[in-house]
Amino acid sequence: MKADDVDQFIRSGRRGLPAAPQWRDGNRAGERRASLDVALDGIVSPVSLEMTIRLNDPQYLMALLLCSRSVICRLCMTTGHRDRRTGAITNSPHFHSWEANRGGSKSIPKTLNNLEVVPAWVAGRDKAFAWFLERNGIDSPRWLPVPWPHDEGFI
Repeated sequence: MKADDVDQFIRSGRRGLPAAPQWRDGNRAGERRASLDVALDGIVSPVSLEMTIRLNDPQYLMALLLCSRSVICRLCMTTGHRDRRTGAITNSPHFHSWEANRGGSKSIPKTLNNLEVVPAWVAGRDKAFAWFLERNGIDSPRWLPVPWPHDEGFI
């Protein structure tokens, strides 16, 4: 997909998540990940939603919309992130939107340099997930609440 295709995806039809997340181990100890298909008008699209959580941090959520391996947008409910555009450290949850990072290229940008701070009322994974869906025009799924994984007692 090219940037114009992402623009078309964002402007077109109803977007939804047909299936609940199936969690798997992440790259770090205590990390879990899930990938969800994003449907457009009921048909699975080339866009997916990737979520990462940390079992030891109930506030931590990273959610990305991906097209192949290219990131369209990213929600970071974490702190200590460097804004590549300004060089400043952002010590609050933030969002890298498609609109702010698209640029004028025909290709999907390789980095998401621009960010916006997430509103203060968006606290906790459930609210963050709902805000991310609304911000990206994705209908709230029937399978809510999100079945977040819990620490299985392993160290």
